[in-house]
Amino acid sequence: MKARNVYLELTRNCTLECEHCLRGNKEVKNMNINTIEKILKDFTKINCLLLSGGEPLLNRECLEYLPIIIQKYQIEVGTIGIITNGTICTTEHIKALQQLQRYCEDFEFVISCDLFHRLEWKRLHIEDRVEENYKRYQEYLPVRKYQENDLYHRVTIWKKGRAQEISEERFKELYKRYYVEYQIREEEENSIIIDGDTIKGKIYFDVNGNMRDYSASFQEEDELSQERYNIHIHTLKEILENYKQDFQTGKPIQKVIPS
Repeated sequence: MKARNVYLELTRNCTLECEHCLRGNKEVKNMNINTIEKILKDFTKINCLLLSGGEPLLNRECLEYLPIIIQKYQIEVGTIGIITNGTICTTEHIKALQQLQRYCEDFEFVISCDLFHRLEWKRLHIEDRVEENYKRYQEYLPVRKYQENDLYHRVTIWKKGRAQEISEERFKELYKRYYVEYQIREEEENSIIIDGDTIKGKIYFDVNGNMRDYSASFQEEDELSQERYNIHIHTLKEILENYKQDFQTGKPIQKVIPS
């Protein structure tokens, strides 16, 4: 089976508590190796494999094991993407990321430094540490900073998780101080299109192995969990078939459009 985009929620844990986090309050919960293997084993090709969280670098065990899974099942991976908050950098992490880089055509390692991340670094007095981590990563890996359109003074956030607590007054304050205007979205429009053995769109699995909507908070993920979409109970093909059936009855968690 081939896929354009596969997203894995490696962890719900995080080192920060950013105001705009759509996931909500952090949880000490990681995706385990067995879950990742069950998800990936039926893929022959993935255009983009995105490792998310929480803070994905907190699950170093899975970062270290991913190359073994990719090699074991001979999965062709175009891009591996990791978005980090920049607070973690150890020799062990660098080695794990360098190894992972060898098993894809393009390695996208990004430090997210939008306004809310920068404000959180400032609150915790760790701006210097993040900058030092960035410089150290530059010595060993292709890494870049990403400001999520701050430079264009217009940013979209999902009103989920902790972001639900942001008041209109707070948005006005941010605009007045930093000239950043925020667009609020309730949901991310995402469809999965199944075309033969190719899956188009975003396939997202949470830490528990449930196929979910990417824009859901941790709480929503748990509230909407169903056995029909869990990789420990069904194969990937069975999960996709369940989604097809649910689409036909008008009750999908995430839109699935049968070919």
